[in-house]
Amino acid sequence: MEGWGNGIARRTARAALAVAALAAAACSSGGTSGPAAGSPVLVLGVARHDLSPRQPLEGLLALFFDRDGKRLLTAQASVNDVPLDDPVAVGLVPGELYVHGTAVHPGESYTLEATVDAADGPLTVHSSAVQAPAALDVELPAEHAAADPLTVNWDPPADADRVFVSAGSGFSVDVPAGTGTVEIPAVAFAGVTPGDAIEVEVTAYNGFFATISSAAAALSDPDAVEESLGAAANVEGASGAFGAATTVGALVTIR
Repeated sequence: MEGWGNGIARRTARAALAVAALAAAACSSGGTSGPAAGSPVLVLGVARHDLSPRQPLEGLLALFFDRDGKRLLTAQASVNDVPLDDPVAVGLVPGELYVHGTAVHPGESYTLEATVDAADGPLTVHSSAVQAPAALDVELPAEHAAADPLTVNWDPPADADRVFVSAGSGFSVDVPAGTGTVEIPAVAFAGVTPGDAIEVEVTAYNGFFATISSAAAALSDPDAVEESLGAAANVEGASGAFGAATTVGALVTIR
């Protein structure tokens, strides 16, 4: 699958990916390797396969955040030797993150490597390999009454750690992959004009996955993000995590 198109549509899509799906890694100074919890640098990145019906955001992403300077750092980064060579300003903090629109294949493993231009000198980090899960078989109705909660079902996958479900512009929840079901409350449909379709996205992932709100939280409170990583932390020479995800989306008309 092709990552993004050209021109304005391409820039809009990659900017959306930049804040829609991220993974994290933090870095120690001097190019050393090994765990570095509490490092002054926080790195976020993801490899994402996206089957959404509206503006699929497929490709690679990484950002490198200086906690002390509260800015994004420059870096030479790649995933599976594919350079992340397209810088994008997010506007939340000074600096740019990196993306590359390319196909991400379920069942394949992805590794982030980077040399970061940190304040104390070049910093080398790399993640463990993380596999992109297969696409989930998701059950959703074509139409749904706005006054009722909406149940999303999927077959529990054997190759994913967790599942992230989002709907419309506000609802999201993260659950263990084996849960197999999520109920979207009726309040999530408040303000939707009857007859309009909302997109429900179900993302299976390994490692780490984040959306716009959690990406913003990462930049405003990186210590809390690092603390929340837990078993997802998988970057050597840094603290943090790298993830791989597969998103399936469907449109549901609200009546």
